[in-house]
Amino acid sequence: MRSWQERPVEYANLFNPAFCSILLQNAIKGYQKEKKQGIPYPLLFLVLPLVLHISTRNALPKTTVTKLHIWLQKQPEVRVGFAERASYLVPYTKEALAFRMQTGIINF
Repeated sequence: MRSWQERPVEYANLFNPAFCSILLQNAIKGYQKEKKQGIPYPLLFLVLPLVLHISTRNALPKTTVTKLHIWLQKQPEVRVGFAERASYLVPYTKEALAFRMQTGIINF
């Protein structure tokens, strides 16, 4: 991952650790509300690729009743390029988690 000085402005804005950490925090809260437990660490790495990619975000179900694997079966186009997006966003997810842990809002 590039240093802040080397990042294009668009990337610095979109992948800003504060912004990404808010997305992660909302996912954590939603998971805790539904499951009454903490979110598994590996699932955190699915959040940014799901919500930052506009086509994927627009295809997300409106309720949490739909299971992820069922939704993926009904939305095969979402799987195209998902692995690459998820892999690309790992450093940004880690950066956002580190940012949030420094503030004490997210803890393990």
